[in-house]
Amino acid sequence: MDIVRIGIVGCGGIARAHLTAYRAIPGVEVAAVYDVSPTACESFAREAGAIAATSLAAMADMRLDAVSICTPPGARIDCCRPFLSAGIAVLCEKPLAVDGAAARELATLAAASTSLFMTAFCHRFHGPVLELKKLIDSGTLGQPVLVRMVFAGRFELQGNHRCDPKLAGGGCIMDNGTHAVDLFRFLVGDIGEIQAMTATAVQDAAVEDVGTIGLRSTSGVLAEIATSFSAPSGANWIEWFASAGTARVSYWNAGHPDLAYCLAGTDAWVPIDCSAYPSRFEGQLRHFIACVRSGSRPSPTVDDGLAASLAIAGAYASARSGERIGLGAALPTPARISPQARGSAGIQR
Repeated sequence: MDIVRIGIVGCGGIARAHLTAYRAIPGVEVAAVYDVSPTACESFAREAGAIAATSLAAMADMRLDAVSICTPPGARIDCCRPFLSAGIAVLCEKPLAVDGAAARELATLAAASTSLFMTAFCHRFHGPVLELKKLIDSGTLGQPVLVRMVFAGRFELQGNHRCDPKLAGGGCIMDNGTHAVDLFRFLVGDIGEIQAMTATAVQDAAVEDVGTIGLRSTSGVLAEIATSFSAPSGANWIEWFASAGTARVSYWNAGHPDLAYCLAGTDAWVPIDCSAYPSRFEGQLRHFIACVRSGSRPSPTVDDGLAASLAIAGAYASARSGERIGLGAALPTPARISPQARGSAGIQR
């Protein structure tokens, strides 16, 4: 088995989640890291047992097979660019960029490159979400009617890149809301309409710390999404209401199974054991590495990342105007954005 040589760009908290997951995958070596802060870069390089690259250009010349882009959103286009030019596979954290226009620019660059490109929507690899999708696809729960999601926790915004609109693009709607709208697309389908509200309720910051999003799919399914950076404790849920049953994904909420469902006409909640799944980060990176080895197209694609970014741009437009925003024609499908075959057929030495 050839060793897959990985680079990590950005040496913050999410980079450590990637490092831990890569270390769990046989045949993978984190060979180089880079950060705009030399101190952070050197420290993370020691932790990873990797070379501290002095520039993105130098890193792109290190015979890497793939990179994880773990920078704040405002830096992601520039950080992806040298690796896309070099034909190196890219796993880019979400959101792709600080706004829809910048995300479209990155999607265009990725479509023109021979590089594999995957958007890091790790929640698609969360075991309970995958089991929920099996329930949905099997028809056990019937036709979907309403989806509710809550992604709320406490993030101290003072001194955090999340409080800088130029780096983060927005607050909790940009951050957790991006995951939520992607999960809606993954479980339901394309988004037709969006309406949102934001508030700076607790923390004195230049971005919102509370936000709500209402969605309607092109097929008519409704969703309500609540996000917050200022919840006193974490609360993370997905609730699925359908014609034949209800299901609930609980993210580490004490006293609740990871996934359970209740069929119409009964009062019995049936738990589903999801313990055999790896962490969502490891599952995500195992898929990415398998695609790097085989040359196959990863999922979620850059097009999924763009669709989520356009939806979030619509949410902010709605919050500013107070109006419902139609998105159906604006959300791309993979065939419309990047139809060409990828040039790589796996790792080539």
